[in-house]
Amino acid sequence: LFFNLVDCEVCKNLQVRQAIAYAINKQQIIDLTMFGLAQPGVSPIPPAYPWAFNKDAVEPSYDPDMANKLLDEAGYPRGPDGTRFTLTLTYQADYARVERPNEVLVQQLKAVGIDLKLNPLERNTMIEEVHHKYNFELYDHLYSAGVDPALGIDRAYRCSAIDNTQSFVNVSRYCNQRVDDLFDQAASTSDLKQRAQDYYEIQDILLKDLPIIDLFLPS
Repeated sequence: LFFNLVDCEVCKNLQVRQAIAYAINKQQIIDLTMFGLAQPGVSPIPPAYPWAFNKDAVEPSYDPDMANKLLDEAGYPRGPDGTRFTLTLTYQADYARVERPNEVLVQQLKAVGIDLKLNPLERNTMIEEVHHKYNFELYDHLYSAGVDPALGIDRAYRCSAIDNTQSFVNVSRYCNQRVDDLFDQAASTSDLKQRAQDYYEIQDILLKDLPIIDLFLPS
């Protein structure tokens, strides 16, 4: 789940991003839409890379009370109808791996006062609007991580991957030079222990900044 960190004012607020993470019941999404054939996303670098996965740096777990508290603190009280604000979620239409989960997301975010509007687009239109024009607030899609974090994960976070001539890279336009340096360092050595240390720090930073929420890992 990608936030537009440049054009969406609400999405720029870290407490809002944290609150959304707390509001999402990932296991419920899996149970209702993936027939249990997935596991909750917990980190930018998933447990599938046991040598690089930092078990001490994981995303907020489901806690709607905390979500409500953070939204109040962020300055978004509930209105008379219980709604705090509206966000639009853009995604590829007729893509079951996101379409059905997004319908559950609507209900989960509604419970904490966020009115989530779904914006399904035909694939080519979605790529043009999201990846080339950055015309979105929230966006989700299935990203392939590849066989190594250097091959599939860093493209979603690097400053250099903010490139609207490409698709499926850093659409959030998140940029942290320390993260880039660590990705470079991890990709340039064969020392697995050093690489693990680099990826551990990357996870610490990304889970603090939360530019993306990892929803689930399909089996």
